[in-house]
Amino acid sequence: MLDDVPPPGEGPAAPATGGDSSISSGGTSSTGGHLESGLGGMTGGAESLGGLGSGSAPCVDGPDADGDGVSDECDECPGHDDNDRKVIQGHVTIPTMADFDQMAGVGEVTGELAIGYYDIESDITSLESLTCLQTVGELGFRYNDQLTSLLGLEGVSFGGGGLIVFSNAALTSLEGLEGITAVNGHLSVRENPALTSLTGLEGLTTINGTAYIQSNHALTSLAGLSNVSTVESLFIVANDSLTDLLGLQNLTTVLGNLDIRANEGLTNLTGLDNVTLVQDSLDIAGNTLLTSLSGLASVNTVAERLRIANHPLLSRCAINAWVDSLESHGELDITTGNFDDTPCP
Repeated sequence: MLDDVPPPGEGPAAPATGGDSSISSGGTSSTGGHLESGLGGMTGGAESLGGLGSGSAPCVDGPDADGDGVSDECDECPGHDDNDRKVIQGHVTIPTMADFDQMAGVGEVTGELAIGYYDIESDITSLESLTCLQTVGELGFRYNDQLTSLLGLEGVSFGGGGLIVFSNAALTSLEGLEGITAVNGHLSVRENPALTSLTGLEGLTTINGTAYIQSNHALTSLAGLSNVSTVESLFIVANDSLTDLLGLQNLTTVLGNLDIRANEGLTNLTGLDNVTLVQDSLDIAGNTLLTSLSGLASVNTVAERLRIANHPLLSRCAINAWVDSLESHGELDITTGNFDDTPCP
């Protein structure tokens, strides 16, 4: 069960205890160039998650008054030139605001840039000091109680990693992540109690991995996912304020599992209207206000297990009618906890 086992890679990136991440200039490692005070390489703390898309680079795009090829915003950044900018080889964890000081002049992080750490109280309130950063491998935001915005990362290019947004108590949106166009690993947005929307992910078109949208109790919209057409697997679980699935209208294919569970405010499945194929299992369970399956009208194949259970307002006759409309399906479980209005007309 998803509730029992966190998604892979969601564990925190460990701060450095020695020198696993080195700083280099122009791609050549400097001697003794190790980040300390909690800023450094993971020693197995987080699993690699896949690839992210690319966006514009803030040190190239934008007004350039002196014509030197570097935007006015970044002319004050040490090492902004591609030939001498600082590069961190490996993973970096920034547990507190003080650790941002050590990112001065850093243009690239080849591994994960992890903001926040599980057993260090985070006082991070802003990412604006990362405006010199051009490229990161993957991104993680974990255990940041005071972080309200991801602005500051708008122009960063992404490559080689996934995206985790986990347990950020004050975060209300994902604005700042507009540069992400593809995730080749896990997209995990979990346990962010103030998050009301996924705004900021509109550039995302492909998720070549599993997407977890779970336990974001203020989330009212999935509109930030409006350009995603294909996902490996999709879990939408325990988002109590979500009433529909609008925002998923461009989704046509789920290559693995589609799991819609325990969303207490969900009344309909509108938003899944263009999904035609679920390659593995479809599990719709415990959405206690759900009254209709009309959003599933285009689905013609559920290749493996099909479960629709524990919906006291959902007619069993309506479920039977929808199942009968499918071209094919696997193992069937539709008898548990739904409104029993049999015999059907």
